[in-house]
Amino acid sequence: MKKLLLLYFILPWCLMLQAAPNSAQTSGARIRERMVDAFGGQRAIDKIKYLQYSILKTSYREDTVITTRTDYKLDLKQHSATATTNSNNETIIKKIGPDGAWLIQNGQKQQLPDKDKQELEAIFFNNFLLMLQNKKLRFEHVMESSYKGRDADVVRVTSPENPEHTLDLFVAKDNGQVLTSSKAQPGNALNYPYYADELEYKPINRKINFPMVYQVFANGNMVTEGRFVNMKLKD
Repeated sequence: MKKLLLLYFILPWCLMLQAAPNSAQTSGARIRERMVDAFGGQRAIDKIKYLQYSILKTSYREDTVITTRTDYKLDLKQHSATATTNSNNETIIKKIGPDGAWLIQNGQKQQLPDKDKQELEAIFFNNFLLMLQNKKLRFEHVMESSYKGRDADVVRVTSPENPEHTLDLFVAKDNGQVLTSSKAQPGNALNYPYYADELEYKPINRKINFPMVYQVFANGNMVTEGRFVNMKLKD
């Protein structure tokens, strides 16, 4: 009887401790709120139902420079994404949605390869506006740091639904903007193989702000630069 009474009193405390967020999650939630304010506020972010933009991407590979333009259309209600790239007078369309994942090339429609499907799915995680819409994501404070002369908090964003979706954000202490991001190497939580800098924050409408340029650095060299153009939001 005494054991049953002891269990009766201890079990609720164990459940409360298990459910309580740890300090890293509590700090991560505060950092997330700073990000929300920097990008335009939760109400404005939650209203976004449709997102359209183009990315002018330049890749630097040894002595070769490759520039492409890809047009994106995201329907958040349908969880569908379409990426259209024009290259060498050829149009390549990749899309995911309720009707499946498809590749349309040279007028032929076929199943989209898994790698391309995963890249389109990752947009719903990596895009900061969509990231801040998703209340299921976890934000955990990793450490205080600095990046290119600015004080920052490093917060790790993860998805409980997909372990592949994880990203470390360097969030500026002064204004909540994301300065850069990376994905830690397996086995070394703070070893970053690249840094994706976020630049030129500009208003998209009266409420929403967004970084219009990104630059990816690896081993101290810029390997990719992208610019967002013609970005449109609809609610």
